[in-house]
Amino acid sequence: MKSLLTLLVLSFVLSAHSQEQEICPGSRIPRGWVITSYRNCAGCCGSTGLVKMPTIKRIDNLPADATVEICQQPIPQGWVVISNRNCAGCCGGDGLVVLSTIKRIDNLPAGSTLEICPGPIPRGWVTISVRNCAGCCASTGLVKLPTIKRIDNLPAGTTLEICPGQVPRGWVVISIRDCAGCCAVPGLVRLQTIKKL
Repeated sequence: MKSLLTLLVLSFVLSAHSQEQEICPGSRIPRGWVITSYRNCAGCCGSTGLVKMPTIKRIDNLPADATVEICQQPIPQGWVVISNRNCAGCCGGDGLVVLSTIKRIDNLPAGSTLEICPGPIPRGWVTISVRNCAGCCASTGLVKLPTIKRIDNLPAGTTLEICPGQVPRGWVVISIRDCAGCCAVPGLVRLQTIKKL
């Protein structure tokens, strides 16, 4: 029994360890992996001076709703930025660097909602509200934070009120109402109620 427990613990440690890897600079980042940090290394990877060694982490096997803090890089498909923070000297930078916390959303159930940092709205999601936030997402001023909702797997006949200008394919506008200050827009905004056909 003791040897079986030891084997299971060793298997877990090896599995967890294989999910992160330090690589030489300039190496192609494999699909499903992201850069989480850098380390200065003298003479590494055949260099005669200091090189910045990236550490990459596998994320394509993480569960729905998982979050990971990453260095600045393109956001992987199926993930969104939910927060940013300034960090002095992080990710091999000399000054302040913005670190992003990303969240996996491609496996979330239909109808899920979450607030994200400004950026592209993922396919299959719509903006249902927006709020102004001072200093959020590592900004020095006001930022418009959208709340998005997953609609791509909702059943036919579903209705939903959304911010204007984003009627997805397979949905139609069935009513419009004026709303003062909604969706973080000064003045009247025309909120749309859409229905899935």
